[in-house]
Order: sequence, then structure tokens, then C-alpha cells
Amino acid sequence: MKSITQDMLVTLIDKLGVKKLPAVQKTPVSHSLGIPGTPIRGPLDATTKALMGKKSEPPAEIAKLESALAFISSDTGYGTGRFYDSNGKAEPDSWLAGVWALASLGWPSSKETARNWSQTSSRYTEEGFEKAWNSYNPAHPNAIGIGSLYKRAKELGWSQENLPVEVESENEQLRFNLLGIDELDALPPTEDLIKGVLPKLGIGAIYGPSGSGKTFVALDLLMAIACQSEWFGYKVKNNAPVTYVGLEGKSGIKNRIKAWRLKNNASPSNFKVILDRLDLRKMGDINALVLAIRNANMAGGVVVIDTLNQATPGADENSSIDMGIAISHLQHLQELLGGLVLIIHH
Repeated sequence: MKSITQDMLVTLIDKLGVKKLPAVQKTPVSHSLGIPGTPIRGPLDATTKALMGKKSEPPAEIAKLESALAFISSDTGYGTGRFYDSNGKAEPDSWLAGVWALASLGWPSSKETARNWSQTSSRYTEEGFEKAWNSYNPAHPNAIGIGSLYKRAKELGWSQENLPVEVESENEQLRFNLLGIDELDALPPTEDLIKGVLPKLGIGAIYGPSGSGKTFVALDLLMAIACQSEWFGYKVKNNAPVTYVGLEGKSGIKNRIKAWRLKNNASPSNFKVILDRLDLRKMGDINALVLAIRNANMAGGVVVIDTLNQATPGADENSSIDMGIAISHLQHLQELLGGLVLIIHH
């Protein structure tokens, strides 16, 4: 096999339209981000080297990135474009660092990912985002890489333990257990949260036509769970924490809850409401929801999403692809939090 010479490399670089290397390379070679003529002149972290320049991003890498972003708040000051200062101490203001770290990937979806993450901040403006995105300079002597983002996420509690793992060989540990009839019979019985109405674990749904009173019934049911009071004669097993994600009719939720409190003379402390937007098709949204519920010590109870339509904006409810993604992410949500995930649907 013919040896590869310096001249051959130079000819190849010429054809690719990348800036020529000097005849004698005595310093570390610059690394291209897939953009001709824009080398980075500083050392790159291993993660950036592995991910940069890809024409399309693998779904597993997207899931990993979105899960890490869920642990990093975008609601900070602008910052200087870095996660750590010269002494290795975490910068308190790091929004720009997050945007630039995502830009360093060069993925087709990088900008949209950065925008979605940035929009979770109350300070977000489209003009400010565009200015920050366009200010990224891959040729900066100390260009930030995605490795810094992952490092910061790990310091904030992120890990890859809950990410799906792709099976690459038959030698990997089996994930599936084949149960015999006797083993199946030995499994513990399903526990009820409300006897004969709701299970303690799993995914459920309350469904009916628009205007049929689904939310009114659901709120009454949830308050009964939070207060551990009977619901239409059915016994509530325990007063599990309840998180209600209200995406439809937000303006009326406050009045409905106030009316219930006055009627029942009760105000359960383990009942929380989320009125922020949620997209079940985005793993970043799922992980952010998990983080918020865990931080409030509300895991292991009931999470209600009202409604499925509002939680899947722009999706086709008759599409097996769109709904398949949403259901898969709901299962992921339930596995991470435990307890019951309840969807309201019409």
C-alpha cells in the first residue's frame, strides 16, 4: 500500500476547500468544524472532537444532550461565554457559554436546540438570541466545546444512568427476563391508589368529548388524593403528592381550585400546579419536568398532564409516529419519577 505523503494531504485539503497547512507543522494541527477556512486554533476536548463535523446527529446523542441541558438553567446572566473562570470555578452567569457550546457541535439542529433551551428563561428575546448565536467564533483561541457543558451538567447532578443504551452485541447483559407461569404468579399484586379506580403505578388516562367536564372531575379526584379523603365512596389509599400540569384553560384553573377549597375547607400542601408550556415529544422537556418535580420532593405520587393535545403542539393525534414518541416519553417520565402519570385527553 502506498504511503500517504505531506503533498498528498495538501492536495486533498485543497480539493476540500480547507485552508492549507504549512509545509512543516511544528504546532498542534488546527481542527475544522466542518466549515471551510475556519480552524480552531486551540486544543479541543475529546467530546467535541468526537461530535464535531457530523452531517447528521444520532438520536442517542440528541437524547443525551437534551437530558444534560435539563440540568443547566438558561435563566442566568449573559456571561462571558465560558462555564468556568481561570481558576476552574463555575461561572454564575453562563447562558452565552451554553449557546456557544451548542454552536460548537455544528449540527443542523444545534441552533433550534439552543433556542428551545434559551426560551426556558424569562429573559429570552429572539433578538438577543440571534445576536448571541451569531457572535460564536469557532476560531477563538480558547473556543468553548460541548465537553464543558457536559462537565457542568454532571456537577449539577446529571448522569447518563437513565439514558437508553443501545445493544451493540449479543454478549451484553440481557435486559429481558423470561418468566415462567409460577414466577408470573409469584409477582406482587397491583396496588391501587384509589381502590377500583386508579392504580398506584403506571400510566392512565381520563378522556371524553370537549366540554364534558374532564378537568373539573380530574381536579376533584386529585384533591381527594392529596387530602386522602374518599372520592364518591371509593377509598383513597394514601395522600400521594400530586403535580398538575395545566396546559388548557389556564385562566380558569385558579378559580376552580379556589372553589374546591372553599367547598371542602381544605388546602393540601402536597398539591402543586405547573402552568408552563410542555412538549411531550422533546426529551429535554421531560427531563426538565422530572428535575422540577424531584426538586420539589413531589416524586412518587401522581403527575397529571391536561391535555394531551396541548402537550403535543402541532402533532397529529392520528399519527402513530407522533403519538408513539409522546407515549414513549411518558413511559420515560413514569420510570424516572415512579408513581402514576395521568393524561387528560379529548
